[in-house]
Amino acid sequence: MPKFKLKGGEVLDIELGSQCIAEGYDAVATVRYIGKIIHESKLKGKVRIGIEFAAPIGLNNGTVGGHEYFKCGPKHGAFVAITKLTLAPNQETTRKINPVFDDSAEAEDEAETSVRVMPMTAIDGFGLDSIGARVRIDTKKLVGVFGVIRFLGIDHKGEKQRVGVELDTADGINDGSAEGGAVRYFTCAPKYGVLTMPKAVTLVEDTTTATPKSAAVAASAAPIAAAAAPASAGSSAETKVRVMPMSAIDGFGL
Repeated sequence: MPKFKLKGGEVLDIELGSQCIAEGYDAVATVRYIGKIIHESKLKGKVRIGIEFAAPIGLNNGTVGGHEYFKCGPKHGAFVAITKLTLAPNQETTRKINPVFDDSAEAEDEAETSVRVMPMTAIDGFGLDSIGARVRIDTKKLVGVFGVIRFLGIDHKGEKQRVGVELDTADGINDGSAEGGAVRYFTCAPKYGVLTMPKAVTLVEDTTTATPKSAAVAASAAPIAAAAAPASAGSSAETKVRVMPMSAIDGFGL
C-alpha cells in the first residue's frame, strides 16, 4: 500500500479503491490508479493519482495520450497531483482530520516503490472492453465459479497472460494483489480475487447463469417430478415404480 508523507511528518496510507476529494471538484471520487505518468507530456515521470467520479464531471475516461491507466465512463476520470487530494471524511486514516499530501520528491519515490500497480492490456480472446464482463472460471481447483473481470494483462514476472477476476463467492486466493500486496492487479475483498489463464475463462451473457451444481440438481429433479405426476387413467405406472416422498432431514432443508 503506498505511503505518502504528510506535512508535519505524518504518514497516510492510500490504496486503489480509496474514497477521496480532489481540489476543484465538489464530489467524492474513487482512486483507480497510483503511479507515474507514462504517456508523452510535460507530466511524464510525475506521480499522479487517477480517480473516477460517479458523474461525468471529469476530464477523461482513464485514457490519456493513447495510454489507458484505468477504465471508466467518458468524463468520469481525472488525474490529480498529490497536493490536490484529500481523503473523504469517512475514510480511516492515521490522523483525525483530512490530510494534505507532501509533494516532495521523497514522497513521490515512496509512492512508486511501495506498490507496483500492473497496467492493463488486451490479451488473447479478451479486449479491454471485457473489463466488467461476467465470466465463468473452470480450472482444476475452481469449476463453474462465476465472477467479473477486473484485470487483463501480463503477470508481474512478465511471463504469462492473466485474467483477474473478482468472484461472486469467497473461493479465490487473494484480494487482487500478489507478493504480499507489493503488486496490485485490482482490488476486491480478501479471498474473492483470482488470477488465471485466459483459456480457463468463459464470457457469460448475464448474471442469472446457473452453476453446474444447480443445473445438475435441476436436471436430476426433472425425471423425479415427471414420475411423481399423477398417472393417466388406466396407467399402471404406479405399480412399476415407487416414488419416494421428500422431506427435510438433519442439516438439510428442502
